[in-house]
Amino acid sequence: MRVTNSAVFDLDTETRARMWAELRDVVDGYINDVRGRMPVGAREAPSPDAFLSASDSEVSRVLRDAARGLMGGVDVGHPRYFGTCDGAASVVSAATDALVSALNPQLALCRMNPFADEIERLLIRHFAFRFGYDTLATGVFTSGASEGNFIALQCALASRFRTFAERGVRACPAQPRIYASVESHASIVKAARSAGLGSKAVRLVGVDANGALRVDSLMQAIHQDKRKGYLPFALIGTCGATSCGAIDPMNKLAAIASREKLWFHIDAAWGGLGVLAPSLRDQLPSMLADSITFDAHKVLSMPIATGVFWTSHAHAMRKAFHVTAGYMPFPAGDFFAQSPAWSRRAVGMRLAVHVRVFGWDKIENALDHQVALGNFLREGLRKDGWNLVCESPLPIVAFESEQFDPSAIAKKLLPDFWISETKLGSGKRVLRAAITSSRTTRDDVDALLEALRKVK
Repeated sequence: MRVTNSAVFDLDTETRARMWAELRDVVDGYINDVRGRMPVGAREAPSPDAFLSASDSEVSRVLRDAARGLMGGVDVGHPRYFGTCDGAASVVSAATDALVSALNPQLALCRMNPFADEIERLLIRHFAFRFGYDTLATGVFTSGASEGNFIALQCALASRFRTFAERGVRACPAQPRIYASVESHASIVKAARSAGLGSKAVRLVGVDANGALRVDSLMQAIHQDKRKGYLPFALIGTCGATSCGAIDPMNKLAAIASREKLWFHIDAAWGGLGVLAPSLRDQLPSMLADSITFDAHKVLSMPIATGVFWTSHAHAMRKAFHVTAGYMPFPAGDFFAQSPAWSRRAVGMRLAVHVRVFGWDKIENALDHQVALGNFLREGLRKDGWNLVCESPLPIVAFESEQFDPSAIAKKLLPDFWISETKLGSGKRVLRAAITSSRTTRDDVDALLEALRKVK
């Protein structure tokens, strides 16, 4: 019996040419016209149901419909998007993603693509060095800080409780306790749930006027929990709180963690900008910890899902995630044995190509520009009589007016600007403007200030 392949998905040369031409036109059109559109706006697009149900063999036409649909939401890369901490992805990283998708290297095992594997290891070591590590760091690229915080918690459990990886929570002699500030990211609670510890294993500690964790409150919480029979094992420091940009006192937290034998993890998903921007390096506390997570997609103009996690304790990663299987060789440090994921996309390539094309000097200048715009926005809001909620050196500004509802103000700015309403750990609702796009200029910030004057 002759076997034929009737479903080859490579397309012919002419069809591929039309496909790439359409993709090029879509991307170029988006970049060239980004200032001619609003950050929020409805566009004529096919309904999702129609898109999925209508068969069309002309890929260029399908891509055109997909682009129309994708452009109908909130444009996080727009220069007047001041919402959540997502930036404009560089076109170089987008092109690299297309290359990676087409060649599809597998990074579960080092030997399957040594080049891409070593690229990621070198980048992880580079970031660890920038953050002050003088020892060899081990880590992985992640989908973001949520995954990074989960990995950190698993490492902490495996390190503190000798048989946790095999026995789970039964290996804990008492109810484990994790400490973080009320302004910390909610992914820490998710991580505790995923580990089988439950939400109540996380104790959220009060903060000062700038949103930073209070050391006295932390010590009081630890002592109270010990008296009640809880078992403290992990402490999370926040560098750049999503709500207001707050930065915890890392040096003091590190000292407490060492004294109390707690795994100290820093969530620097957004605050890593302060380490990489030359104008802020001297303003940040030491960032040495047992583990750190950082999001390049929040800071370095990368597509969403470009996170990095690293630790100085390689054994903890292996202990938490190493498994054996008959269809896999002995891991010997392979990525699949050091993290939750098995098959791994070569995420680091998008960052590697971006850095090689633009260089660290240009990247650092762009970060300093965002910092300067954040300061300019802060000064303008203060002059206009807004109350600044916390004084963060990062380009994220939380502010309020006791006379106006923050939700109403945010809605009045649409569709010309997108800023967020957020709720602080205290329960207070405020406005938040983050400068995350490399496309944002002083004129954009000026326009935002003028718009706020009109709606106030």
